[in-house]
Amino acid sequence: MAMKLTKRISCAVLVLAMVLLSLNLAVFAANNSSLQGTGTQEDPYLVSEAGQLKELEGKNGVYVKLTADIDLSQAESGGKVDSWADYYINNFSGTIDGDGHRIYNAGANSTLIANFGGGELKNFTFELSGQPATLVWNAYTAGIEYNYTDINISGSINYTSNNNNENALVVYAGGNTTLTRVNVSANIQSPTYNSIFIGYTPFANSHYKLVDCTYSGNAVMKQPGIIFANASSGTNLLNGSTVEASGCKITGNILGTDAEPKFVGSVSYKSDYDAVEAAVKAGFTITGNIAKTEDLSDYTYKVNDNGNVRIDVASENSSVATLRVISEVYYNVYYQDGTQWGTMKADVTEDIPVQSGVSSYYSSLGKVDFYDGDNGRQFTTGVNSALQAIDVNGRIGYVITNKDDSLVYKLGAFNSENNWKTSSVTVLAYDKDGNLINTVNGGGSESFAFNMETVQTEAGTALSAVQAPAGTSWVDSAATVVGGEQICFAKKDNTVIPVKVVAVQKPVVDVPVIDPSVPVEEVQVGVTPETENELNDIISGNSDAEISTELQQNIDEALARGDQVTISLKSDKLENNQVPAADAEKITELLTAQTSNSDKTLAVQQYFDFSVLVSANNQVIGEITELNSSKITLQIAIPAELQKEGRTFGVIRVHNGVAEILNSSVENHILTFETNQFSTYALVSYDVKDNGQNPGGDDNQENNGNGTENNGNTGNTDNGSTGANGNGENSNNMVSPQTGDASNYMIWISVAGVSVVAMVVLFVMKKKRNT
Repeated sequence: MAMKLTKRISCAVLVLAMVLLSLNLAVFAANNSSLQGTGTQEDPYLVSEAGQLKELEGKNGVYVKLTADIDLSQAESGGKVDSWADYYINNFSGTIDGDGHRIYNAGANSTLIANFGGGELKNFTFELSGQPATLVWNAYTAGIEYNYTDINISGSINYTSNNNNENALVVYAGGNTTLTRVNVSANIQSPTYNSIFIGYTPFANSHYKLVDCTYSGNAVMKQPGIIFANASSGTNLLNGSTVEASGCKITGNILGTDAEPKFVGSVSYKSDYDAVEAAVKAGFTITGNIAKTEDLSDYTYKVNDNGNVRIDVASENSSVATLRVISEVYYNVYYQDGTQWGTMKADVTEDIPVQSGVSSYYSSLGKVDFYDGDNGRQFTTGVNSALQAIDVNGRIGYVITNKDDSLVYKLGAFNSENNWKTSSVTVLAYDKDGNLINTVNGGGSESFAFNMETVQTEAGTALSAVQAPAGTSWVDSAATVVGGEQICFAKKDNTVIPVKVVAVQKPVVDVPVIDPSVPVEEVQVGVTPETENELNDIISGNSDAEISTELQQNIDEALARGDQVTISLKSDKLENNQVPAADAEKITELLTAQTSNSDKTLAVQQYFDFSVLVSANNQVIGEITELNSSKITLQIAIPAELQKEGRTFGVIRVHNGVAEILNSSVENHILTFETNQFSTYALVSYDVKDNGQNPGGDDNQENNGNGTENNGNTGNTDNGSTGANGNGENSNNMVSPQTGDASNYMIWISVAGVSVVAMVVLFVMKKKRNT
């Protein structure tokens, strides 16, 4: 009775413990957040580090306060918005109070909040370090209040031509947007159209207000906007939407290289907007400089019939250090149902270093082609060898790359076939610090010859070690050649020309090398260091070895693309049942013939399947099965358990139905042989027939043969057929590797162990009953 009561109490305690554990786990799951506070203004969520930002995802109407500076390099991207910008928070509405702290180290093309559902961002500094970034991407729902208060935007921003329409505060702004004491001191460089305070263009049914905002930095843009980046929807300001400014200041400089800066955006600006422009401008006190830059009258460029660009310099300007050629196209982006999402811009950029005494610069770009399909040979090209290009039946173009599989990218209509489009050309001048000086005038047609030189070298080579085209010298000889194709510049007299440098990846030989000083525990296959060099020569075309024409063509094309070509030796160990039946039969016949009138017996210790594979970027492009007249040296390391006194080893090859014993040598535990054919191989052992033992098996294994003894060699039958069973037939043990499975022993050991445990349990139970 007492025993039953004890068992019941124990069970009850166990059940109670499990219940308590479940409750604790539930509480832990409910409170598994590092945010302190409840999200109200009186008890805000407290954020002290970047990793906590993801916990704000999807929160609506909450109040957040920063308690420390936030380093965005310590936060992970949650995804991309509009297939372009990485976001740290996707959806959020409410208030983020920076409490005087800063947010810094934003990644290139990133945004703090992808979709701001309304509320207020206030009281912090957004510190930029040169890379394009913004606080808010989308915030334009009609009727929603969006407030940006006491925000400082500092540092610098260097936009690319792909960053058109962007802004450091908010890119797409609408609804009721109010900026109060937003102070921008960041220096801005842009080869396209961007803005100081708000990005993109005015939305319909939206109202914009700027109160006591300032700009104190230096901005140079191709087509600068002050409030908006783009006036393409400026008509909204004439049809219900409004924009007003009061108490604002511009103490810095805003310069346009192609157009005079406009408050409502210089791109697509119309005289219809003059009244709105004047009213907004009246809300600013301007002590800085807002103007279009002066032309670089001594710098012009021309384009020939093939689209090549030549930049002419009549008189050098000491401030100009780099000439940047930009080839760009706009393309359409559609949803999967064919509805247009919008447009995007693709561009290719080339920087030409300016040299003293040069009067003409040629670019490898100009009017180039772009393509929106993938039915061609793709490769990388461009000044940084990272641009995707394509060859379609000999026509070369740059690829419009899909950034998001949910969208369709086309140079034409949604349902159109693959399209080509030729780019426009812009040439910009920069100083030695990378600051934009101005746009180079030109673009007119002129007939001139241009033939670009090409050189080849291995990736990773310094340009100083590469022979420049005849009569030229490298402009930047310290540059390092990267993979694929790239453009480097060479100077010839008073001209700078582009040179296509094709970086050929050095082939890799991926084979195991046998170290004779290291014992092995199982049979291993490898090569000598000399064989490594032989294989490298074969793949590089520096050997007399002949491989198939098709494979050689595949190798040449892969190297030309800059692919990593690898040659590897593959040696698969085969069990008896894995050896092709025809090959096994040929080996058996050869063993029988070799031992019929010999004082030695042969036994297979291991079968192999040898193959030499060639890969490009980890994809097999061919297999070498034969090297014709050339041979390579292979080695087999033999473990100690196979080495016996008086035993030697050899190797048999079966290729195209012919089995033969190859010439080989054994030193220490390494068997070395030469071959030029790769298929089925067998490592065989040679043993002297002695005392009726089975030479292919264990030394202690008895020979139970009944064969009549002949010249003292037990097991050699009168009919001349060698067999360990002495009945005149060739034993399997003579031609098969020792592949006995130890798992049977483990089964018997397991059964014995279980039996012992069972006996002990029965004994104890019996003793208890007796007691």
